[in-house]
Amino acid sequence: MSTAPSQAIATDKLVRVLCQSLALELAFLEMCDEDELHPDVAVKRMENIANELGELSPAELEAFFSHVRALADEQRRYPQSAELVQFLDNLRDHLGFGAEVLNNDDNEDE
Repeated sequence: MSTAPSQAIATDKLVRVLCQSLALELAFLEMCDEDELHPDVAVKRMENIANELGELSPAELEAFFSHVRALADEQRRYPQSAELVQFLDNLRDHLGFGAEVLNNDDNEDE
């Protein structure tokens, strides 16, 4: 079923779903065992995703990580998701986008 151009697309929902899906993919890559996926392939995919995310502006990265935080908060209700929640809580730093990196990017524009 296609959407006619005149119909409004719920971009907020679309962005949330895509961001959270990407975060879950990153969690899978991090947490899967070598029987599921070769570790070198998992690391390479995570590096590729981090590089792609590096193309985003600081504001866009903040929006992405806001959706990641919302997903982590949602998953906190489930005790069996503790490992996932911990990964999501640390995803920004794990990908190399700590707060100090974003602040430095802001200063470079001046």
